[in-house]
Amino acid sequence: MAEGKTRSVSVVFQAFTDKFTSKTKKAGSTIGGFAKKAVLIGGGFLAARAGLAQFRKAFEKLDEIGKLSDVLEVSPDFLRGLDLAATQTGSSFATAQKALSRFVRSVGEAKSGTGEGVQALEILNVQLSDIENLSTEDQFFKVANSIKAMEDPTLRAAAAAKLFGRSGQDLLNLFAEG
Repeated sequence: MAEGKTRSVSVVFQAFTDKFTSKTKKAGSTIGGFAKKAVLIGGGFLAARAGLAQFRKAFEKLDEIGKLSDVLEVSPDFLRGLDLAATQTGSSFATAQKALSRFVRSVGEAKSGTGEGVQALEILNVQLSDIENLSTEDQFFKVANSIKAMEDPTLRAAAAAKLFGRSGQDLLNLFAEG
């Protein structure tokens, strides 16, 4: 009789163990599904955060361009184009910005008959009277095209340095592209 009770306890215990194992597997798959969803939600959160960071960076860039546009009296579109061209030719917007600021100052000095801008315009065969009444953007394009047209690379580099400062030499590839 003890053997019968042992066998029935064993059967009940086995049934309980099977039920427990089944519930554990089900709970495990539920937890696994939850974990997968948590990972997806976490990944989505990280992607959204990265997207916001990119948006913020783009907004800051636009703000920088807007302020620089006001200071140098050029259009934001011109500056965005300069940014793109500088980046595509191996330079940076920061370098182009410095060069453009120096260019504006050089042309202003040349108008008053002083500074290295006078010499640079002579090297480029550009008459001050040809550019003094142009917009800054048009002055830039006229000078950039004149630099591009120069055959002597040393004179090209000298003119760029005199008009655009040290950053001007970094923009020689940009000028070469036109």
